[in-house]
Amino acid sequence: ALRAHGFDSCPMGGFDEPAMKRLLGLSDDQHIIMMIGAGERADNGIYSSQFRFDQEQFVHYV
Repeated sequence: ALRAHGFDSCPMGGFDEPAMKRLLGLSDDQHIIMMIGAGERADNGIYSSQFRFDQEQFVHYV
């Protein structure tokens, strides 16, 4: 639906659910299932060229 109106969307993972619940005034029995970023796509957005960091920078084995 957003795309039909000229916008893009992206699901966002790894957000701080307790902080968002406080911001939205949700109770303990209410949960946020998903956050979605929405807006106008930039002509030079990240999808013009994809890049990835070396996994060794982020994953540590114990």
